[in-house]
Amino acid sequence: MLQGTYAHLGVPGFWRRQRMDENGLHAQVEFAHRRQAAFEAARTLLGSGRRGWRVTRDSRVRD
Repeated sequence: MLQGTYAHLGVPGFWRRQRMDENGLHAQVEFAHRRQAAFEAARTLLGSGRRGWRVTRDSRVRD
């Protein structure tokens, strides 16, 4: 589960950069969708009750 969550954290970064390169709505929508999915994956992981899971400052999904 940790690896899948970590992978989800990288995808919004791609779409965040695409928003700057594209003028269309597609990149905006994808970023919003993928960012929400990353938050949900991290929230699920943190709420799993497993000891030792931590979200570091570097793993945040930025706007």
